[in-house]
Amino acid sequence: MQIKPGGQMTDLRSDDGLRNAINGVLADTALSPQAGIPDKLKDSAFLERLWEDEAVSSTGMGSVKVDSVRNDPGFRDWFAEQASKSLPTESHDRERQLISLYDELIARSKEIAKRRPVLKVNRLLAALYPGEFTTMADVGKLRDLHRAMGGSTSDHVVVAHRRILGRLSNLLGSVLATDFDAIANRISLPWYLYELIEEKPDDDESKPPVTPHESKLNPMPPLRRRKGLTAIAGLFPGLLSVAGELKDDLTRDELFDYYRHDNPDLKDSSISTQINALCKEFAIAKREGERYELTAAGLNLLESNDSDALADHLLTRILGIDNIVVALRGGPQSRAQLRTLLRSLNPGWTSNFAPDAMLSWLHSMGVLERKEDGSVALTERGFRWGQQVTWEPAGLKAAVSEPFPLVPALPAGGLKIPPFKTVFERLITAAGKDLVFDSAQVAQLHAGLWAHSRRHFAVLTGLSGSGKTQLALQYSLALVGRGELALGDQVLVVPVQPGWYDPTPLLGYVNPLEAGYRTAPFLQFLQEASDDPDQPYLVILDEMNLSHPEQYLAPVLSAIEIPSGMLDLHRLGPGATSVPERVPYPSNLAVIGTINNDETTHGLSDKVLDRAFTLEFWNVPVGSFPGWGDTGLTPEVELEVRQLLSALAEALSPVRMHFGYRVINDVVRYMAYSLGMGREARGALDEVVYAKILPKLRGEGSPRFTKALESCRQILANLPQSRAKIQEFLNDLQETGTAKFWR
Repeated sequence: MQIKPGGQMTDLRSDDGLRNAINGVLADTALSPQAGIPDKLKDSAFLERLWEDEAVSSTGMGSVKVDSVRNDPGFRDWFAEQASKSLPTESHDRERQLISLYDELIARSKEIAKRRPVLKVNRLLAALYPGEFTTMADVGKLRDLHRAMGGSTSDHVVVAHRRILGRLSNLLGSVLATDFDAIANRISLPWYLYELIEEKPDDDESKPPVTPHESKLNPMPPLRRRKGLTAIAGLFPGLLSVAGELKDDLTRDELFDYYRHDNPDLKDSSISTQINALCKEFAIAKREGERYELTAAGLNLLESNDSDALADHLLTRILGIDNIVVALRGGPQSRAQLRTLLRSLNPGWTSNFAPDAMLSWLHSMGVLERKEDGSVALTERGFRWGQQVTWEPAGLKAAVSEPFPLVPALPAGGLKIPPFKTVFERLITAAGKDLVFDSAQVAQLHAGLWAHSRRHFAVLTGLSGSGKTQLALQYSLALVGRGELALGDQVLVVPVQPGWYDPTPLLGYVNPLEAGYRTAPFLQFLQEASDDPDQPYLVILDEMNLSHPEQYLAPVLSAIEIPSGMLDLHRLGPGATSVPERVPYPSNLAVIGTINNDETTHGLSDKVLDRAFTLEFWNVPVGSFPGWGDTGLTPEVELEVRQLLSALAEALSPVRMHFGYRVINDVVRYMAYSLGMGREARGALDEVVYAKILPKLRGEGSPRFTKALESCRQILANLPQSRAKIQEFLNDLQETGTAKFWR
């Protein structure tokens, strides 16, 4: 296990590495002493403190109620007798006695409380035996640290505690049994070592939901949460099953073999999706080098076989889970009501596919139950989860509907821009289910355009077919608030053409034959904006880099910088034309350019980039395509298409050859039309992938491109025509060092 104390890579398996990590922790951390343990093993008040007080560590989701255990006379007599026994002097015998005590504590507690209070038992034993147990009551994190220090996750919990403390004693020396401050520091130190190795999720650089000293959960903002839960075979029992397989770590091939064992026909793309869900959606697994291993949450799940081990993650990092449990705290609701609630949280959920998957997961985990009248209610576990939600759950709309201040009045005629809340609500209302816009990107566009008092210029770049032009258009219409009535009036779309070497396509030119001035739509629009300074006007330069923007936009780029910037048009003299010699560049005019980057386009110079706010559209999640659920395909075929496209997009993303919504739309339309002709689904899918996705693949023999092609070959294993083409690419790479569709 690699960590980075002080910016250097360290291995906790080695004594030198562990010593360096300890020195770093002790230098940066002030550890708090713990109180001593009085000898009152039959005292009711003391037992309550011993089980429930959070001086050793907070419970987090350790919410198993143990009142019945503490108050059971038989248990109290047994516990007092066992805890009063002296520990053997020989280490092996001592360990064996502690293991026996630990196992019987768990068993007796479960028999009385009907649940396994693992966290509280570990915390209890740390208070009673501070020389034998660390304060790491979270067993998953304990096992994770033990593994990082060279141990095995299959070792008994007691063994893990003692081995960790043993390593520390070997390096730091023993502590006196009467030195409570030193003991408290020593048994708390593993928590801080764990913080060095803890791997934060990809989508969150903030602190984890529960820290050693903090019992409240820390929810992620809705915009940063995972959007839905992937339907995995077997749901929660299936998750437990794969956790059991991962206890000894597995290579990717071994993990694939596990999934194929019960379902030999399962496609590689489907398996990849399920593995990704293990790591990203449920966070029970992680990849270390060539192997997959359980995370702390996965180890806790394996230890407890209880879905409560996933509660912290699901409530704080998956959109909608907290909304459901809070909604049901007020009483049962119908499944239709819950679907409506979930779909209201995310404009991208245009069908019941994602909401139904989430509800099925919560039923499988024992969080929800179906009542006799068909309604859905919280179980006892569900109410425990609901009690952990101390915040007001929100959705994507709510996240972007917070008050957004008005842009200050601009100099030109007192122009005011509507609040972002208003603009976004108009946008999603007009788009309906046909378009899905990332609220964070819309907010960036809004702020990037209007933050400056005069220079309102944005460039949208990224994948072809990712929705750049639609975002520019729909945002512009939403801003002016007049819908399509504003087209040509307050909103102008200008398709840029190849061969624009000067400003004449935008600003017009002097016609020597007529001794007059030939105007252009952009110039007329600009003049209209100047005459109406209280209203915003927006121009969309579609595919603006088909020609060099710094050439045809040169006068605009200069005038946009100067408060009283003017555009010089001609010197024909008064009366020669109705077009004035000079026109002011209006401060109420915004320009949005869209660009693609391929062999037909030009790069943007610094002169353009310095004046523009740039947004990039490279990450286009296949799952957010708004057409899912309304493709005309059967659910089985739609799921197959969706999983295949998701896997291909993931494989091609590292080489920036993935695809946008236009390609996805073309694929599903082709599939629906072909099936309507009575054709076979697999063959149609092979044809459309070959026709719409593979022609874009081209590159040199780099390791990254080769890996992408090899991944595609696995994903397309059941599509013979497409797989053969990928194999042809790989052969060309080996023989010539380059590969492309057209040759």
